[in-house]
Amino acid sequence: MNPRQTSYFQRITVTLCLLLIFTATGQLAAQSKLDSLKNLYQKATNDSLRIELAISISRQQHYSKHQPDTEYNIANDAINLALELNDTLLHAKALDNLGLLYRYHQMYKKAIDLHAKAYQLVENKPVPPLQKMIFANNTGVASRYANEYNKAVKYHLIALKVAEQENDLKNIAISCNGIGNTLLNIPDRIDEALPYYQRALKAEQKRNNSLGVAMNYLTIGDYYSQKKDYWKAQEYFQKLLVINQQRKDTFGLAITYEYFGRNYYNEGKQLNLASENYLKSYKLFTQLKNKHKQADLLRAMGDVNLTLKRYKEADQYYLKALSIFKTLKDKEALAVTYLGLSKSNEARKQYKSAIDFFKRSEAYKDSVDLLDQKAEIERLQNLYHLEKKNAQIQLLEKDKTLQEIQLTAQKAKLENQQIFVILLGIGLFTVIAVALMQYRNIHIKKTTNELLKKQNKEILKQRDEITEQKAEIESANVQLEKAFEQILNQNRHINDSIQYAKRIQSAMLPTHEHLKSLLPQHFIFFRPRDIVSGDFYWAEKIKDVLLVAAIDCTGHGVPAALMSMMAKAYLDQLTQGEQKTDPATLLKNLNDHISKALQQRHSHNMDGMDMAICKIDPINKTLTFAGAKNPILCIDSDGSLFLKGSPYHIGGNFERNIHFHNQTIPLKKGMRCYLFSDGFQDQFGGPKLKKFTKRQLIDILFQMNDMDFELQQRTLGQVFDTWKGEEEQTDDVLVIGFEV
Repeated sequence: MNPRQTSYFQRITVTLCLLLIFTATGQLAAQSKLDSLKNLYQKATNDSLRIELAISISRQQHYSKHQPDTEYNIANDAINLALELNDTLLHAKALDNLGLLYRYHQMYKKAIDLHAKAYQLVENKPVPPLQKMIFANNTGVASRYANEYNKAVKYHLIALKVAEQENDLKNIAISCNGIGNTLLNIPDRIDEALPYYQRALKAEQKRNNSLGVAMNYLTIGDYYSQKKDYWKAQEYFQKLLVINQQRKDTFGLAITYEYFGRNYYNEGKQLNLASENYLKSYKLFTQLKNKHKQADLLRAMGDVNLTLKRYKEADQYYLKALSIFKTLKDKEALAVTYLGLSKSNEARKQYKSAIDFFKRSEAYKDSVDLLDQKAEIERLQNLYHLEKKNAQIQLLEKDKTLQEIQLTAQKAKLENQQIFVILLGIGLFTVIAVALMQYRNIHIKKTTNELLKKQNKEILKQRDEITEQKAEIESANVQLEKAFEQILNQNRHINDSIQYAKRIQSAMLPTHEHLKSLLPQHFIFFRPRDIVSGDFYWAEKIKDVLLVAAIDCTGHGVPAALMSMMAKAYLDQLTQGEQKTDPATLLKNLNDHISKALQQRHSHNMDGMDMAICKIDPINKTLTFAGAKNPILCIDSDGSLFLKGSPYHIGGNFERNIHFHNQTIPLKKGMRCYLFSDGFQDQFGGPKLKKFTKRQLIDILFQMNDMDFELQQRTLGQVFDTWKGEEEQTDDVLVIGFEV
């Protein structure tokens, strides 16, 4: 592959990554997310959160409005905030984010410096291994796009080593794919690429990740195409076609047809099939309104017709491609397209036009080279300023340390002087006081001696009484110590029992791995008020449907925990034993079991629980919800839906004919749902010491809906802690968020 082909391939790869994001979100959704992030940033008081939000805003700015200078300014603000906070990990994240933005704008050498700096900052620090893998892989990708292949392999291997230590299949696949793509660009090492591609494919298959499998079918097919094993390449592209048809992935199908066309074109035997597949790809990208890919495919069809000596048709395709590339201001693509027109006109012996088109091609090529030079100069300047800023910070820290040492010495000297003056004053006062006392003693000595004789008799009598009282007190102390020790032992036994109960209750909750297998995208915000909790969460897959529930038992602490274990047992019996999955039926049956177990019709016991439960049916693509007092909030790209529960508790109902009702809504791609108890909304706090309220909680969930779930969980924790302040926690708190 020559340098121009390499550069073209790299540019297309970057464009594909960006287009995947645009296809998934859409411009309107991206703008809405940007506004939400900016709103959260304005309200945030926590410095760490502000840095994370600034990073997200800079990236979302790129997705929605694509304004490079604005993106860079926001990203640099995040870097400066992290430096002021002196947080190494956040500093590294901010640098890595700026590197990504440069990479999106094809400034690969700038990106390399920032990604590598991010990795070096955390290389020997106790940070999450995932961050090290991200920074190392990003350095590898930027290096590959900049044709620095040895550096690319080095950093991808670093990421692979960490991924292997963590048994992280996702990053094993990413690192292996990156190594394979890099080796494919090194002429004498192309054969080494295939084992890495195959390992990446196995990792994605083990993860059951259809998108990852599709991407690796694409890279392996392209590998065989470059090796001129066109039949083998076609075999993998056929697998890619099947999986994208199953996924109903329009973008994936467009890419598949493009690579089918490229394979036929490179083989050179069935050029009509190359043209047909390019045309299919072009139509799909037109449907997706993807201008860049439309232009690429028009130029590709021009190349096919040029090879078939259909010069008129070739010129038509080239000219259509030119009109789009001009609107996109893609100088490199314009240079290649003008070169195609030059070759077409030369073949028809229209030498004047051929020379004119060739000159335009060279002019654009020179313009690209000049831009590369300017970018390199700017990269070196930025690197110089970055190092200079770091050096200034280190110097300021040294000056600060020196000033603190000098200030400490001055304070110590002043304190010594003050101590000397105080001691001198005490000494003078003591001398005067002693003299006065001596004088007074002389006058009162006689009187005192007489009084002493009388008092001695009284003292002897009191001493005997005190001795008796002392014996009694000592006896009482012994008894008190025994009673206190007994209370301590009882308290220790009670606390040990509660701690053991906590372990039992924790064991009954779904494990992280179990939840991850059922809900790959989710978070659990769980804050018990006491050691054990009356709130608990529950999720199970029964037959072909998934059940998810949030339960809030009456009260809190040990009584509520006992009720939670009873509820968990009955839920398991009804679903796993009796195979019931209808939410309203489950609530009704659970109410009957609780009332019967506590004999509530006779004892008039009012204990029970509130509950929200939903059934996710992927086959019928529906979500069915039923609630006992508690609601569900669902948010998708069209807006939000708030479904209230029935007005009955579970348990404590003396009416025989209470009914819970189902509410069913269609599942939508990317829909996110939230279940919660009343603990968050009922927490007292804030400047006026009021309840947080359900309305505020729903607003927060809506604002942060587009964040990843890990950031949502952290944000909820910070909002809750800030609102609660120094107040006692009112109740157990539970919020569940997941993507269906």
